[in-house]
Amino acid sequence: MTSSASIQRWVTTTSNCREDEIRPVLLSFGGFGMVLASYFFLLPLRDEAGVALGTTALPVLFAASLLLTLVFSPTVSSLLHRYADKGAGMQVLYRSMAASIFAFFWAYLLAGSPVQEEVPDVHHLMTWQQRAVRAAFYLWVSLLNLVGMATLWARASDVFTPEAGTRLFGVLGAGATTGQLVASLLAAGAARLPVVVVGGVSLVPMLLSVCCLEAAGQLMSRVQLTAAAEDLARQRRQEPADPSTGLTPWASLLQGIRVIRGSGYLQRICVYVVFNYFVSSFFYFEKTIIVARVPDAGVRTTWFAMINSASASFILVLQLAVTGRVMRALGVPRALLLTPLAAAALMAGVAAAPAPVAIAAAEVTRKVLTYALARPTREVLFTVLSREEKYGAKVFMDTVVQRIGDAVPLCLAWAGAAWGLGRQHAAAAAVNLRLRKHSGGSTGDEEEATAEWRGEAAPLLG
Repeated sequence: MTSSASIQRWVTTTSNCREDEIRPVLLSFGGFGMVLASYFFLLPLRDEAGVALGTTALPVLFAASLLLTLVFSPTVSSLLHRYADKGAGMQVLYRSMAASIFAFFWAYLLAGSPVQEEVPDVHHLMTWQQRAVRAAFYLWVSLLNLVGMATLWARASDVFTPEAGTRLFGVLGAGATTGQLVASLLAAGAARLPVVVVGGVSLVPMLLSVCCLEAAGQLMSRVQLTAAAEDLARQRRQEPADPSTGLTPWASLLQGIRVIRGSGYLQRICVYVVFNYFVSSFFYFEKTIIVARVPDAGVRTTWFAMINSASASFILVLQLAVTGRVMRALGVPRALLLTPLAAAALMAGVAAAPAPVAIAAAEVTRKVLTYALARPTREVLFTVLSREEKYGAKVFMDTVVQRIGDAVPLCLAWAGAAWGLGRQHAAAAAVNLRLRKHSGGSTGDEEEATAEWRGEAAPLLG
């Protein structure tokens, strides 16, 4: 009892939490922590899989991730719509996610280790089965993180009122950061354990991730709406239980799109999300390109984990001590504006000095601002919406729209490179055809044509 009372006093003091909010805050804090812990146990393994496949494969992986998200996101929305008790639906979802990670654990073991893991271009030495498992794992982990966070914040925006969100969402974010910090610190050591090793990296973090997802499902199944949130639902003539059941996955997808098309408010949130993850992709690629120069897979995985733990330490302190106060002092508009301005300054700094230390510092700073301020503030925007918008449109936005923000810049860059190559080839081919028409077919003419081609076409290919 003493321990329970101490925890309640700490929550009340830290977040100005009211009595009926204490239980859902504590359960949500734990649920956020477990979902993020499950992801950050997997994140170094996912990043290492991306490096092993080769940095040239990343644009393809990001584009494939968009397609996978587009297929899987409506399935998640449909699942949640089928449950009047959203907590029970989330438990089923997280248990399914845990089962999928356990399947990848066995897939890695069955595929075996690549040959000569110390060679930097290890992707050239992997069998097609090993490449397929790593590519699928990379895509699936990215998707599970989107789905996990989207459903957690959808539930939080349902459980708490807009006023409560400005006070409490920083604390929920702190739960996520606590899970990130603990898992990042443990993952750095677990990846080096000499047991269940595949490709120079231990698979123990996969098993830890499975346990975290199961715990998250247990916790979130017990979260109930606060009294104020129930009153707000009744004022909107909605029962706390969502009557929108029985939707097929594609019907759920179309419903989410229709809701967004009919709301300028949601459309502006979509634009904000796309630009936010556009910038995140920039920093991710810069980080990956630099770390790919390190030949040892274990060292790369440990470095990824250390970056994650360093940023999480700063974020946790700010979320517990600063986020709620800053959100109330600045207001939602100014709080949302701060992160884009800071991101512009960080990108300019990285462009001016693209050194490893500068990129690492910029990545940590960006993550601190994003998760300590921008993400909690963004989630407050959804507290004024209906349940249909929270569990339909919001899940679509936090998965598909977010992945578009990741993938579209890369696809545009890829398309630009393809267009440029095509134009270079067409110009060089035209020069080649013209010179061959002028040559009479003799050896001297061909030698002269070759010399002219080198003079005219070579600069086009430079």
